[in-house]
Amino acid sequence: MALEKSPSQKPFRVVIVGAGIVGLSLSHALTLAKIDHVVFEKHSEIVSLHGAALTIFPSAARIFDQFGIFEGMKVSTTPVQKEYLRWPDGSVNLETRLMRDLLAEFDLPTILFDRQRCVTHLYDGLPDKSVIRTSTCVERIEVREP
Repeated sequence: MALEKSPSQKPFRVVIVGAGIVGLSLSHALTLAKIDHVVFEKHSEIVSLHGAALTIFPSAARIFDQFGIFEGMKVSTTPVQKEYLRWPDGSVNLETRLMRDLLAEFDLPTILFDRQRCVTHLYDGLPDKSVIRTSTCVERIEVREP
């Protein structure tokens, strides 16, 4: 006779470590799916000065649009309209049609902006910021039997 597993009596909760682009994106997705979660961020503020420029292609833009934050992102940036491949001396080797083709195919622009601004949009767009715990460092994770 096979033993049947009984459902856990404890509610399911997701723990996210880090409130960067990935952590905040996951928080948005879990919120939309109505899954309980908490985000631990070791820094005292969400928007840190770490990071560089980002290119948001239409595939990622669609996700940000589902989160309800892409319109604000578009307003605060300039879409990439042309792409050039250059020789080491800086002269143009080739102008591609990639950006125009992506816009025509997906009806969403490719945008270029800094990481901090992306994190700000993700954080500001969260409907429930109480899931974020700043100044909280995760040192280890222990798994215990119930």
